[in-house]
Amino acid sequence: MKLFRPTFRDGKADVFPELEREFGLGMTTPNAAARLLELIAQGKVVSRTACDEMISILALQQDRAMIPRSLPFERDSILVANKTGWDEEKLPDASGVKGDVRGDIAYVKGPKARYVIAICARRIRDQRATVDNEALVTGAELSRMVYDAWNPAPSR
Repeated sequence: MKLFRPTFRDGKADVFPELEREFGLGMTTPNAAARLLELIAQGKVVSRTACDEMISILALQQDRAMIPRSLPFERDSILVANKTGWDEEKLPDASGVKGDVRGDIAYVKGPKARYVIAICARRIRDQRATVDNEALVTGAELSRMVYDAWNPAPSR
């Protein structure tokens, strides 16, 4: 994870100007974001109390279009504490197109397992700002597959 400058500074890219032109205020990897959320879920960032509050705040997330979208809330008792992200690419690809960047990182606590998941995509050509966006639909499908692997349905 790298932050190139404070959000409300004068807007000058002076630390890593080339990276800032491509990535904006900062950059991370799905692995780094998931690791941070894992440490928060384990109570290892600042204090257990602070981590519990962070999880509570993330659980209030109202954008439920990717990771939480297809989870069986009606059937199971599930907690999803997630952080979403969406931006346009700063630089165009080789064909001159600026795609979107979409991401969702979550701590999921189901009836049988708890886990952290990070789904991030770049160069997304479907730029619709709807829940039918391909990246959101695919991310929701991936999320459900992971959930089902860790929380198998009871045998009948």
